[in-house]
Order: sequence, then structure tokens, then C-alpha cells
Amino acid sequence: MPFNTSLKAKISLIFTILGLAILCTIAALTYHYSHTELKKSITAQQTALVNAIAQQLDGRLELIHEQLKRFAALNTKLIDHPDLLQRQLDEEEDLRVYFNAGMLVVDPNGKIMAEYPFHRERIGTTIPRDQEYFKETLAGKKPYISSPYKDSLFREPVIAFTIPILNGDGTLRAIVVGRQKLWNSKFLGGLADARIGRTGYFVIIDKHRNLVVHPDKNRIYERIKEGSNQGLDLAFKGFEGTMENTTSRGVKGLSSYKRLSAAPWILGTFYPINEAYQPLNTAVFYFLLILVGAGVVSALILRYTMQRITAPLIKLTEHVVTIDTKQGKDRLVSIGSRDEIGKLAHVFNTLIQKIDDHQGKIDEEISFI
Repeated sequence: MPFNTSLKAKISLIFTILGLAILCTIAALTYHYSHTELKKSITAQQTALVNAIAQQLDGRLELIHEQLKRFAALNTKLIDHPDLLQRQLDEEEDLRVYFNAGMLVVDPNGKIMAEYPFHRERIGTTIPRDQEYFKETLAGKKPYISSPYKDSLFREPVIAFTIPILNGDGTLRAIVVGRQKLWNSKFLGGLADARIGRTGYFVIIDKHRNLVVHPDKNRIYERIKEGSNQGLDLAFKGFEGTMENTTSRGVKGLSSYKRLSAAPWILGTFYPINEAYQPLNTAVFYFLLILVGAGVVSALILRYTMQRITAPLIKLTEHVVTIDTKQGKDRLVSIGSRDEIGKLAHVFNTLIQKIDDHQGKIDEEISFI
């Protein structure tokens, strides 16, 4: 600070900086605490949300599988009678509510035994043996829900529900397949359209890291590479919950994960971090505006106050500087304050009077010489 800066300016600047430093420290601590508490709150809410939706999805998927299992149990004896089996499929109107992409029954070699909607030219033909739902059911001999795939009969993604029909010795006798259009599904298609806040969304990823559900339909079938999404990598290692994460597209946010029990899928949510913390960021913005305003007002008030406080001292200083040009009573300073400066002025005046009296005696003695 320059030496020629006035005392008033120095004091004003020091107190202004000190006040702003204190306010900034309080603001930083408050922001850190608020950020931590808000993150805890949102994390708890997101985890509860993804758990609740996962529970609903499991219940819905199990219900659909139960309908298919019921059909398989009631019609096991018809496996050896394809014509009767076809007739039974044609009459199952209730199941069409669940399987809007149709149903089919295939033997262990993948040959179509019966199908709805009925296509005569397909009966007796073989489905692709590398079809996920066929391979998994053939290998595990357990019910299975596939990832979306492109069926030759439809132009949109289809998911398959399977129920294996076993012989008494445990060998596979046939597979009942129910197909559902992904985008026309009331619960999966609806999940893709659901939003968390304004821009948050739900996703489902299969065990091969392929997207099953995503708001961007063009990304269905897309495989998320390992290492491109840390949260998803942890989810495949068993993590369930909410964490700060960066997507494979480089967007930062809060990701929540929950593994489904009814299908080999992981349900996830993503809430962009800018939107999640927007209330806090807005509060910080307004606080900074208030801080700047308070700083300016405080500086003005402090300057005015210091001007009132230092005015007597400035008057005394200016009087001392010009005292050699003054004579008689003009050499005395008039300070109306009763504080330390007033006392200093009184002592100064007393000292000046003594000096002037002493000088007067000296002048008188000299005049007699």
C-alpha cells in the first residue's frame, strides 16, 4: 500500500478486505455443507427410486412369465400334436395382451412347431440357432428374458420370454416363446419416455452391456464399452446404489443402479449433475450478488464512518502542517470532540501557548538589550 495513502483509506480498505474475507469463508463453508447434504438427499432419493422401479419391473416381468408358464403347463400334452397346438395358440386371446409380437413353440433343434400369428410358410422352418433366447434356454433349461433383437416379422425391437418344456428325464422337449414389441410395451416403452426432473432418464442394460431401454431409440442394441462408464463397470461388479458418474458420452451426473432378479438386466437412472445441483447453484449465484452488494454498501458506510472519525485528526494534522504561517490565537486548533483526539488537541494547544509565552519572554529580553 503506498505511503501517501491516507489513514482513512488504509483503514477502510483493510476492514473491507477483512469483512469480505470473513463472508467468503462463511460462504465457502456453507456451500460445502449444503452441497454435501444436498448430495446425500438426492442420492437417497435416487436410490429409493431405482429400487422401487426395479421392484415393479421384476413384478411385471414375473407376471408375464407366469402367463407363459401357465400356457405351457396346460398344453404340454399338445406338443406331440402340432395341429392342436396351433389351434390352441390361435385361441389364446388373453396372452396377446402380454405378447403383442406373437408366440411360437419350437423343438430342441429350433424348428417352429406352431406360431401366432400363423404363417404357414414358417411352420417347420428353423429359427437362427444363435438367437439369444434360444441359446440361453437350450443351455440352461430355465425361463429366460432376452435382450431386444430384430425379428424378421417386425421393423422394431422385440424381446422374447421363454419357458422350457422338459421331459421326465430332464431333457428339453420344446420351448414356448412369447414376444413383445419393445416400444409398444406399456412398462418398458413407458420407462424409456419417463423423466427424472427435466432431463434425467432411465436405462436398462443387459448382461452383454447392450442397451435394452434408453430414451434415444437409436441407441438400442448399442454396447457400452468397458471403461467408458465407471458407474456401469462397478454395477457389473455388484455395486448397487447412487454415485457421481460420467456417461460414455462424457456427461456428468448422478447414476443409480439396481440389478433385476427376473431378467439378466441392470436398471439404471441418470440425473445430470447441473440439474441435480441447480437449486444450490442458483442460491450461490444470488448469494454472490448479495455479497458484492453488501461489500459495496459496507465500503461506503465504512468510508463515511471513517471520515467522521478521522475528520478531527485530519484537521489537527493540517493545522500542524501550516502552523508556521499562523500568528496569535490562530496557532491554536479548535477540536470539538471529547475523545482521544480532542484530548490531543487540548494538549497541543497548551504546548503551543507555553511555547508562544516562552518565545514572548525571549523577545522582550532581546528588546531590552
